Amino acid sequence: MNNKRSVLSDTHPENDHPNTHGGSRLRPCGPRLAARLGKRAFDLSVGSLLLVISAPVQLALAVVMLASCGRPVFFRQERVTRGGDRMTITKFRTVMSENTNAHWSVSDDQCTRLGRWLRATHLDELPQLLNVVRGQMSLVGPRPEQPVYTSRFAKLIPRYEDRHRVHTGMTGWAQVHGLSGDTSIPERVRFDNYYIEHWSLWLDLTILARTLSQPLAGAAESVLHREDCQEADTVQPTTEAP
Repeated sequence: MNNKRSVLSDTHPENDHPNTHGGSRLRPCGPRLAARLGKRAFDLSVGSLLLVISAPVQLALAVVMLASCGRPVFFRQERVTRGGDRMTITKFRTVMSENTNAHWSVSDDQCTRLGRWLRATHLDELPQLLNVVRGQMSLVGPRPEQPVYTSRFAKLIPRYEDRHRVHTGMTGWAQVHGLSGDTSIPERVRFDNYYIEHWSLWLDLTILARTLSQPLAGAAESVLHREDCQEADTVQPTTEAP
């Protein structure tokens, strides 16, 4: 938490609707049993399909990671999911050092060159499909956090624990609105709780569609950034004659 003010500021618990300045209070429960069962069936079927389809991509990424960055290929960390239960998520390693458990966010300087690309395209998240198939996560839901930060945010931010009425997800309503990394936690809480209260299969499909478009946007952004850096390197400084 390098920037506590930006992360924890702007807490307005009365504004539950993320797209307005006001809104109704949260209902005490999340989706009903029938909706949860339907969501689980969707996660299992679509998650299994995506796991099979992405297997060659994950294998290729693992080989490239092993050749360029060495071991370990994967990064595992404990996170909190529905009802406060804990699970271990798996991601492709993107940082130079394994010891990132003490950090809330990771800067680009800490990432490998391949890791920066993986994070920009969100392909480092692909191994979490296994968590989805196992029933530990959902394809769509609030993003899981480390236990130490979950406890801290629950004390500081109203309605933070309401996020755990459902399984956490690989992507979410907050993430497709740009709320990831070192961004406002209260804002994420409002978006996450709005998603829980207004869940529908169509909303999940909308979020997944927007998420699947992000790797292409991230790859294009990485290419443009690299070209800008190369162009800057070719520009020679000029000096005025005295």
